[in-house]
Amino acid sequence: MRADHVGCYGYHRNTTPNIDRIAEQGTIFKRAYATSSWTLPSFHSILTSLYQISHGVVSDGYKLDDSIITFAELLKEEGYKTAGFVAGPYLKSIFGFDQGFDLYEETVSSSTDIESHSDITSPEITKLVLSWLDKHENEKFLLFIHWWDPHYDFIPPEPYDKTFDPDYTGHVD
Repeated sequence: MRADHVGCYGYHRNTTPNIDRIAEQGTIFKRAYATSSWTLPSFHSILTSLYQISHGVVSDGYKLDDSIITFAELLKEEGYKTAGFVAGPYLKSIFGFDQGFDLYEETVSSSTDIESHSDITSPEITKLVLSWLDKHENEKFLLFIHWWDPHYDFIPPEPYDKTFDPDYTGHVD
């Protein structure tokens, strides 16, 4: 998903109406940078405000040390409910991502990187998130959501596959 194709960042087509609606009520960051090119170290940096060299999760086989404080832990100490709903191989609790979360749901995606390439997890993640929100909508909360589907060979379902070129008859991959 590219920022230059998201409505709230100025894209002219209506590609992201739900994201745009959320952005109207939130904060838009025009200059945000990833600390790494891939999920495992980048998301630990997001959740700890530390570079990889400081949090220590630089590749497979590394787990966040319990002594490092996460954003979820800080908010939990302040009385927030904390929940994470994730799909994909590199956000699993074996890497320490569950640290500070009351609930950390990671079961909707395949267990290996290769198997996960064909996962379609968004419907299940969304169902779980909406169910959790129904129970906690009047509480202070941190909700961490990661949908996996756009990562590999994303084939949009109907009617989105024909939204911008309804007459296209070629192969989509």
